[in-house]
Amino acid sequence: MTKVEFIKKIENGSDIMFNVDKMPLVIFTWCENGIGIGEQHKDTPLSYFETANELVENYRVNGIPLADLCDKIVITDYS
Repeated sequence: MTKVEFIKKIENGSDIMFNVDKMPLVIFTWCENGIGIGEQHKDTPLSYFETANELVENYRVNGIPLADLCDKIVITDYS
């Protein structure tokens, strides 16, 4: 998946569950604080971003921006 394709999925989705680099993540686009992203099944707080592009550019998985990992994303649930 390309960066542009992933951004469009975020902009048009509600809940997105996916794996990247063996890490299960979730995105919620309906949060009051913006678009939330975090690890699935963890009690750690979500990180929030104003736009899908900001999320993809600034959220890091193992120190690597999500933008650089888009080709490794496997969506497991999308609504």
